Amino acid sequence: LEALNHLTGEGTGWRNYMSYRLVDEFIWLGLKDQFNDFRQNVIGLPPIGNWGAHVLNDKMVPFVKMWSPSLVPKPEDWGENVDVVGNFFLHTASEYT
Repeated sequence: LEALNHLTGEGTGWRNYMSYRLVDEFIWLGLKDQFNDFRQNVIGLPPIGNWGAHVLNDKMVPFVKMWSPSLVPKPEDWGENVDVVGNFFLHTASEYT
C-alpha cells in the first residue's frame, strides 16, 4: 500500500499504518492456535483472543527485527519499542570453549 503514494501523490501515513495492521492480522490468524496451545499447555496462561495480532505494539513490548539496517533501515514511523539490530549467526559448537 505504501506504493500508492507514488501513484497518487498523496500522503500514505494511514495506509502504511493500516497495511501493517492487516499483515499482523493475517500472521496472527495463522499462528494463533500454536501460541494459545503453548500458553495454555506449557506455561499455564490463558489463551489470547482475537486481539493478539497487535499486542506487541499496543502494549509497547520491546522487540527486534533481525535484518541489516544497511539493507532496510528502521522506518521513521516505528515506535521506540522496535529496533532493527542486524543479522544473527550461529557459530558451530567446535568454536566454543
